[in-house]
Amino acid sequence: MNAVEVISFALVSITGIGCATGVVVVAIEKRADRLRRDITHKLELERERSSQLQQRLQLVERQNDQLQQQLAWHGKLLGAHAPAPEELPAGGPPSLAGR
Repeated sequence: MNAVEVISFALVSITGIGCATGVVVVAIEKRADRLRRDITHKLELERERSSQLQQRLQLVERQNDQLQQQLAWHGKLLGAHAPAPEELPAGGPPSLAGR
């Protein structure tokens, strides 16, 4: 084997190894890009879900405040219209048996 053959063999070997390495690198990059897109998509979905849950929480808190106000209002109405405990008959409420 002369020097030219050795150099040619070395270049072919290096080129072959380089091509195989290039193919592996490209495959890894494509897989990484696909994973990155999937993760980004999942992140966007979770952000949207988080926003929806925050909006729902605000709505529920608003409804809770309204119900608390209604409860206070109804309590005041009952207090104004209901007889005091000392005004109730001694035996409790009247019986419905006489009707």
